[in-house]
Amino acid sequence: MEGSINGSFTYTLRRLIHIFQSNKELLSSQGWVVGDPYSYSWWGGMRTPDEIAISAFLVQLTKWEVVREVMMKLRENGISNVEELSKMDIDDIDKEISKVNFHKTKARRLKAFSMEAVKLGGVTALVSPINEEKLLEIEGIGKETAKSLLLFISNARVFPPSSYSAIVLGRVIGRHVSQEEASKAVAEALSDIYELKLMHAGLISVGKAYCNRKKPKCHECILRDVCHYKLNTISYIDR
Repeated sequence: MEGSINGSFTYTLRRLIHIFQSNKELLSSQGWVVGDPYSYSWWGGMRTPDEIAISAFLVQLTKWEVVREVMMKLRENGISNVEELSKMDIDDIDKEISKVNFHKTKARRLKAFSMEAVKLGGVTALVSPINEEKLLEIEGIGKETAKSLLLFISNARVFPPSSYSAIVLGRVIGRHVSQEEASKAVAEALSDIYELKLMHAGLISVGKAYCNRKKPKCHECILRDVCHYKLNTISYIDR
């Protein structure tokens, strides 16, 4: 890619989109719900922008299955929204999310995020492309989380940087790709919201299911027929 998009890379992305489209069951097994381009349910079946944002904090260093269980509990208790969380004490939030890793830290971060969102008029007001810098100033929100929220809540045409995307794309095209390079390249090549979401969900799913950095399961991977790493075995080594 070398800082710019070329035809072969765009063609590769089109092939990946076709493969992901044909393997929705894999994406589903990793927590993604492929459907209407603008539906919030892409994000693990969440129903609202608030639930996406809350779960984005909870899922950090925690398995999605655990996060989903906690989110269902919050929903049942009527507190899966920033308005209610902003009124709660941090200790009470902590008790509600105690099953996730680092719950005390996340309780503090959720409280701060909820208060900021409420102050601005809600999650959709805060999670907006014009507020990306403000999002990045909030504890617990890095570049990947910020762009993920922008893509899946505000349907912004961005692509989240992630280690999974960089590793998978790098292996597919046969050269080292940084997270930022992958993010920029995909965002420039794709403009359709559905395709951006499908690409993110697909790369994350493949990364988790098959593309381990040290011991990739190439023979099982759905990208094995288009992957430079698989087709050339040891010719490409991660740097």
